[in-house]
Amino acid sequence: MADCPVCLAKKEDEDTLVSTIKTEDGMVVVPKEHVAILEQTPDDVVGAMFVKANLALLQMFETGIQGANLILNNGVTAGQALPHVALQLVERKENDGLFPLWQPKQLPEDAMNQIQEKMTEAIQNTDAPAEDKPKTESKPQTKNEEKKENAFIRRVFRRVP
Repeated sequence: MADCPVCLAKKEDEDTLVSTIKTEDGMVVVPKEHVAILEQTPDDVVGAMFVKANLALLQMFETGIQGANLILNNGVTAGQALPHVALQLVERKENDGLFPLWQPKQLPEDAMNQIQEKMTEAIQNTDAPAEDKPKTESKPQTKNEEKKENAFIRRVFRRVP
């Protein structure tokens, strides 16, 4: 896109799908083709973005950083400032004062259950490629097994980063 600042700042390199842009506090990985939000980004480009991010993080850790945050603000409401998908790699050091970027909130149990049901239904209704679909049917879970699994999932998502 001619007036997109991200498109104008991208450098040409060997990778045909994504490019990296050095920033003051890390790097940004962006698709070379103009794409505004993640949902519009082709799967192969999303995969290439994360492969490139992984390689960039390896280089960043060689410079002495102690950690990194990967941030993808998707949409204006989520804080996306420019109309181009961008995976930000933010360098972190102990006591750098950058975190927490947001304060976690505790959801009521019934709200968590509703979200879990909606996510499970959405995942089950996706059209996954044939090789990703399970080849065998698993036996139905007992109520006790299901409760244990749900409790584990809720514990994982309650963790504060």
